[in-house]
Amino acid sequence: MGAATGGGASLTTVTGELAVFENSSLASLDGLDGVMSAYSLNIDWNDSLTNVDGLGALIRVENLMIGDPAGAEGNDALTSLNLTSLVTVAGSFKVGYNDNLPDCVICAVLGGLTTGPTTTSVAGNLADSCSPVPSGCP
Repeated sequence: MGAATGGGASLTTVTGELAVFENSSLASLDGLDGVMSAYSLNIDWNDSLTNVDGLGALIRVENLMIGDPAGAEGNDALTSLNLTSLVTVAGSFKVGYNDNLPDCVICAVLGGLTTGPTTTSVAGNLADSCSPVPSGCP
């Protein structure tokens, strides 16, 4: 993790990489509820993580990777991405190989962005089980 800034015990900005990976019993990201900005966010190989609600305050990230776009392994139990505050992904947006995460949920996050991304990869997730599938879904 890179340098972080914030008042008191509340982390608000991560100037480097915020990586949450290989935590087989991690159930939530609730301790990250104050993070509003990060250079890079990588969430991977967290077998018990069902949602990312703890990142509900996230507004901006340069690079976002949830799961492994190369196809090795994602977050097996992840079913939702409650990132309604996220409006900017300036660089890459990669979400892959999360077996229980529908592509249409991922595309809803993409549809809510007002800026970016420059590179998008959505692959190997749960086949679209939502109706209707958001327009512009890769």
